[in-house]
Amino acid sequence: VYKRQVTTQAVSVLRAIVMSTGSTIMLFSTSTTLALVSLGTLPPLFLAARQVGQTLKEKQNEVQTLHSKATSIAEESLNGIQTVVQFGAESHELNRYSQAATHAHERAISTGKTQALFDGAVHVGANGAILCVLGYGGSMVVAGTITAGDLTGFLMYSLLLAGNISSLSGTYSEIMKASAAADRVFIKADANPEEVN
Repeated sequence: VYKRQVTTQAVSVLRAIVMSTGSTIMLFSTSTTLALVSLGTLPPLFLAARQVGQTLKEKQNEVQTLHSKATSIAEESLNGIQTVVQFGAESHELNRYSQAATHAHERAISTGKTQALFDGAVHVGANGAILCVLGYGGSMVVAGTITAGDLTGFLMYSLLLAGNISSLSGTYSEIMKASAAADRVFIKADANPEEVN
């Protein structure tokens, strides 16, 4: 299952990169001025992606740690179930686990909100670039610099580029979250190499 998911993601990323590159080439071949206007939102988006990616990785690390603590509490209680029953501490242990699980759940929701805000910002930036192209391109058509057909083709390439950029941003967010989980696995493996063997 995991191999299939990785392969699917890799194919999706490769397709998005190829389509984005092709779209960019067509944009510049149609109108260099409009291409610069259309691509003007990309540098801020790339900078934001780098910052948000790091934030997502840190938050996902925290989520993994909190889930681990909740699991440790449950395991500790189950292993010492006789002692817990003897001291009548069932409610206390249930409350401990409930608080730990709730905290982990809240942090997971916060991580999801961060990813959703980033994805939303990417969509807004991409659509904003298209609106700029429509406005500036319309004035170029009126001035006779480009034809209406060229502008229509340019918009189609812009939409194709925007869709693939949005796809890449979503994949990047998922990769950052997966990276955090992988880091934790490697830390556990380094701490307990005999378990890996």
